[in-house]
Amino acid sequence: MPLSLGVPLVRLERRLAVTAAPRDEGAPDGSPLWAELSAGWREIGDARSAVLAAFARAAANAGLGPREAVLRRRISVETHPELVDHSFYRQPGGWPEMEDRYPVVPMTMLMG
Repeated sequence: MPLSLGVPLVRLERRLAVTAAPRDEGAPDGSPLWAELSAGWREIGDARSAVLAAFARAAANAGLGPREAVLRRRISVETHPELVDHSFYRQPGGWPEMEDRYPVVPMTMLMG
């Protein structure tokens, strides 16, 4: 008997943009739910605009423009011995070649 593994593919026909209020096209006339939804979207858009304007003013007042920072780190078993615990293959104790364990960098370490 074949097993059905996995989850069926879900297709979304429409996407809602968070940056703008939904259009009133097709809105039910006099629907209190639609009125509240539209008011909520307007509040979110107004708050977003206010925050972006405040950041722009603060950057202009501080004389700051867009900046980029580059952080370079050496990630290895020598600099981070805890990576030994994140290996694909086990080897006997005292194994001379660390590369045979195939250590990997956990995603949480890449985000720091």
